[in-house]
Amino acid sequence: MREEITGVILAGGRSRRFEDDKSKILLAGVPMLEWVRRGLERHCVEVILVVARGGRHPDSDLEVWEDLVAGKGVIGGILTGLEKAKTPWIFAAGCDLPFLRQEMADLLLRSRKGGDVVVPRTDRGYEPLRAIYNKKCLPAIRRRVEQDDLKVDHFFGDVKTREIPEDQLRMADPDLISFFNINLKDDLDRAETLIREGQAIP
Repeated sequence: MREEITGVILAGGRSRRFEDDKSKILLAGVPMLEWVRRGLERHCVEVILVVARGGRHPDSDLEVWEDLVAGKGVIGGILTGLEKAKTPWIFAAGCDLPFLRQEMADLLLRSRKGGDVVVPRTDRGYEPLRAIYNKKCLPAIRRRVEQDDLKVDHFFGDVKTREIPEDQLRMADPDLISFFNINLKDDLDRAETLIREGQAIP
């Protein structure tokens, strides 16, 4: 069921390690951006793209928003999404995270009560591009951006943050495929294997 939440795909990265535009990469013949979109649109009333100011606009029929403040990385993209969204919540997703299990999305969505941010935390740390943010976060995010303090989790202490620990995450997604990130060519090969094995469905 779709919620009063906007899906925000952050596609402003430079893909330095991948050496290609990730949004154009095909997985099982489907653009990776489309995988991300499909994962979000099951739950969101709208899905939009946020890109770097003056940067490339991916080939997509999605509405595209350019960063309101240039050069601020992920936190700048989250700021843009929150400022421009018509809904009180956004579901942020990286354009290189193609596999969102519905059970994971459901877990995050139902964890919003009493929080301003719902963020997964694995043994690798926070997953800010698989997280949900409320517009109540805007003052804290603006302040961090103005200070050029761009690490996303630095503002978590300024708002009501609900961390979802790994043991709970694995109940929804045992292999944590929802956090599978494509940074290198080898990751792309692994993603194709996951699809062939039926662990990820287009």
